Amino acid sequence: MKEQNKWRTLVLILFLFSTLPFFGQEKKDDNWVLAATEFSIQDLPELYKEYAITVPKMVLLYLDTDMRRTVPMDEKKARSLLETGQKKLKLIKERAALIKEKDTLFLSVESKAAKKKQLKKLEKDIKKKEQEIERAKENIKIADARQFSKEDIKTVSLWKTGSDLFNTEKHTNLAEKLQEQKISALVSGTLKDIAGYLSVSVSITTGLANMPQYHFSDAGKYEDIQEIVKNLSEQMQMVIQNAKPVTVYFDIEPKTASVYIQDKKIEDFSKPIILYKGSYTVSASATGFISATQDVQIKDDTLYSLKIALKKMTAKTVTFYIPKGQADIFFDTKYFGLTPFDVQLYGDKNLLDISHNGVRTFVLVNSKKIKDIRGSVPITASLNKITTKDKIEKQRKVLYWSLGAFYIALPIDMILRGVLADKRNAYESGRLPQTDKNASSIKALSISSNVMQGVTICLGVNYFIQLIRYLVAADQSLPKEAIPTENVPVQRKKTSSALVEKSDLQTDAKQDLSQQPSGGKTQ
Repeated sequence: MKEQNKWRTLVLILFLFSTLPFFGQEKKDDNWVLAATEFSIQDLPELYKEYAITVPKMVLLYLDTDMRRTVPMDEKKARSLLETGQKKLKLIKERAALIKEKDTLFLSVESKAAKKKQLKKLEKDIKKKEQEIERAKENIKIADARQFSKEDIKTVSLWKTGSDLFNTEKHTNLAEKLQEQKISALVSGTLKDIAGYLSVSVSITTGLANMPQYHFSDAGKYEDIQEIVKNLSEQMQMVIQNAKPVTVYFDIEPKTASVYIQDKKIEDFSKPIILYKGSYTVSASATGFISATQDVQIKDDTLYSLKIALKKMTAKTVTFYIPKGQADIFFDTKYFGLTPFDVQLYGDKNLLDISHNGVRTFVLVNSKKIKDIRGSVPITASLNKITTKDKIEKQRKVLYWSLGAFYIALPIDMILRGVLADKRNAYESGRLPQTDKNASSIKALSISSNVMQGVTICLGVNYFIQLIRYLVAADQSLPKEAIPTENVPVQRKKTSSALVEKSDLQTDAKQDLSQQPSGGKTQ
């Protein structure tokens, strides 16, 4: 009986020791680790260059949620191939080191017997390494042919709790570098200045062969960076968790419209695109139609139909003329003709470039202030008479000379008043002899001080007048507003409908942009 209990105890101990490695391995691969690297920057103002470090840390902060990733079988296979490939590479390096040691043995000063003994051992080790390399090759073939039948669910965690950024080096194998640090995926990005707005592009990559990279982008004002990062992070969470993709179909009216999703243009409406659950900014514009922008919420539907119907603009015909002479009309660097000229305007505001006697004037035509009448509405504007650049340059020089004269007169005035005050105090206190000569000197100095004070005041007033004139000259660079006038008999030229609104793409006052979740069917 005691002998039987001993055998049972021995079997139990062996079982426990044999299962320990498996428990350790399960715990080791429990997390799917995410890291971020410093973002690259393009044309960012000096004030915002620190965003290269701040933004990736903000991304990690928003991604630090209770996420679970369903690791696909393709990723498991790619990691298995990477691991077996690294083992083979390690064996090859070890074999190369043994061969190098064998070569250096011939140059050693040891005895022939010692050399022969070491050579025999090295050849044995080299042969053993070659056998291990062959087995590693077989393991790679097995890993490549292996079909994983089950997806793993892992907890998403941050590398070093998100406090540090991962340093990527050029000309290195990213997948191997990430595996060394036990990182599953890396977040990288680019910050770019576009006409005063911040464009943020972010990508997620595992570095593994045949595994897709995911790209996200958004743009906005620099002060809205927190909202931009939050929006991008919500989209990234869907990819990280390996959420099911949503197929989005388009129903566009008119067909010539330009449609952007997250500032990325959709080139072909006939083909669906793949998105993930989350909020997306959709904007659309077309010539002769009101632009529209709307936030669209993509839900868990497998199929989604996005319907966009822009409202057509109402065109207004105007005749631009000037009371005396003729002027050339330009729009967007394109020449249209001489005034009087009939044009069809779309949208609320259009900017014309009028050239009269070699002087350019920008004229803003506000369609809302033009009455809806049949036929053409005559309009005019107050044109510049002097070239804006020359007028501003001349007035700036006058302003600088006025300021210089004021700066010269002011200290002289202050010195004279100080000297006068000192002499008066000395004369009245008796420290300066009270003679007629000294009294005349103080009187003359008082007159000079008063005159200089008047000159200084005049120069100060002159400076402010010149400043106002400079601001008025600078105001000439602003567009002049077109003024509707009474109907006057004018000889009209041909009508042009080429002037259209350059849409802001953010105007949603009269938008008709709607989305319809299909629930499995498209409309």
